[in-house]
Amino acid sequence: MTVKKKALLAGLDTPIWNRIVFNKFKNALGGRVRFLVSGGAPLSAQCCEFMSICFGVPVLQGYGLTETCGGSFISELDNIDIAAKATGAPLSCLEAKLVDVPQMSYLHTDLPNPRGEIYLRGPSISVGYYKNPAKTLEEWTEDGWFKTGDIGLLHPNNTFSIIDRKKNLVKPPHGEYIAPERLEAIFRNCPYVGNIMVYACSSYNELIAFVYPNRRAVEDWASSHGIKDDWQQLCSNPKVEKLVRDGLDAIWSSAKLKSIERVAAVKIFPDEWTPENGWLTAAMKLRRNEIHKSYAKEIEEIYSKLPK
Repeated sequence: MTVKKKALLAGLDTPIWNRIVFNKFKNALGGRVRFLVSGGAPLSAQCCEFMSICFGVPVLQGYGLTETCGGSFISELDNIDIAAKATGAPLSCLEAKLVDVPQMSYLHTDLPNPRGEIYLRGPSISVGYYKNPAKTLEEWTEDGWFKTGDIGLLHPNNTFSIIDRKKNLVKPPHGEYIAPERLEAIFRNCPYVGNIMVYACSSYNELIAFVYPNRRAVEDWASSHGIKDDWQQLCSNPKVEKLVRDGLDAIWSSAKLKSIERVAAVKIFPDEWTPENGWLTAAMKLRRNEIHKSYAKEIEEIYSKLPK
């Protein structure tokens, strides 16, 4: 992987290593795949690098929302970006601009890269919310710009990176904003995490997390340590809770996150999160507000056990 990474970054390839190792990955997808597309959530640099190297094809990042009728930004085939730094440029049917968000210190005058909330306008943008004019007035400007709520960074080649989220921001007592969605994208790289919801609130400085574990990884760990609990018992085992928390700490450290972005406690759930059981929307997004309400008692219990 190290050799092929260097080759790709230099615009070359590794035919010998492809024949010995990497063609097995490509053949698993049929052998004719020309590129992969990622969308729906931020793609971590580690995942993008692994996919690019092992499958030997460009991994294109797309960006868009339901209100923009799907994709709005997309990478180009000849733009090899194995570090997943950018989502590409806007589609030719769209206008895009960055609008200052001073409360988060994101300005279009920032150097070397302008930053701000992404506004989009064009024929592929919906005209509003069905039978909800009040909500439409909140999210659209009078001259047709849709406010995405996402913070973008503009690169010199006119591609964008999504670096933060204006919506769902939380300001704990310490005074610095926390973006749970950004942290969730990072913490999902923990090998023991299948899905995660980071919780922050205005009443406590600490972050906590709800976790659905990676079942295979946890069961393999348990087997190697002589633990014979069934899945339900494993998910309530304090050793597994510590395993997941330590795994999150390792990701926190390697990603060089701030001290305020460290998860102080986790609660593990044994059932996979799906739209059917109320954890996810049909688009596989967390039903964050509904989960907060349903598990308000558990959240308070977790905070009550944290050191004062």
